[in-house]
Amino acid sequence: MFVKYLVRIKKLLILHSLFNNINFLTMISLMHLKKGFLIDPYFGTITETFIDATKGLEDYYSQLGCRSFDIANIDPNNDVYIDDEGMFSNTMFFSIEGYYQPLAGKGIVMGFEAETGESISTSLTLDEVKAKVKFHTIGQVMEMVE
Repeated sequence: MFVKYLVRIKKLLILHSLFNNINFLTMISLMHLKKGFLIDPYFGTITETFIDATKGLEDYYSQLGCRSFDIANIDPNNDVYIDDEGMFSNTMFFSIEGYYQPLAGKGIVMGFEAETGESISTSLTLDEVKAKVKFHTIGQVMEMVE
């Protein structure tokens, strides 16, 4: 009896997803995506990105182009993930309102759950992130510290 209800529920979900022009598997996979913003100082761009929670840390590594990352808190609800070794190899930087120093290489703005520390979709909009970020060359950063 219970299996019969599960099959019926699955059929209803499939019909519902087809009605909304999205398939069931896509609908399920979207539930694992967390929205953030990729800051790329090399191109001077800030774009919407998604982190797949089912891939562990791999999405962070591939999008940041790094082997290890660090997390900088920028406000009570949001962090920026950065290349932990960025100072050794990157020549482009960005600063973000809420953090005290320029950051090397790419960054990903994500939200976080205060109780668990788990990353979640950011609460910021693209326009808010754009207003908070400034891009810098290594020369400009050297002038800041003199």
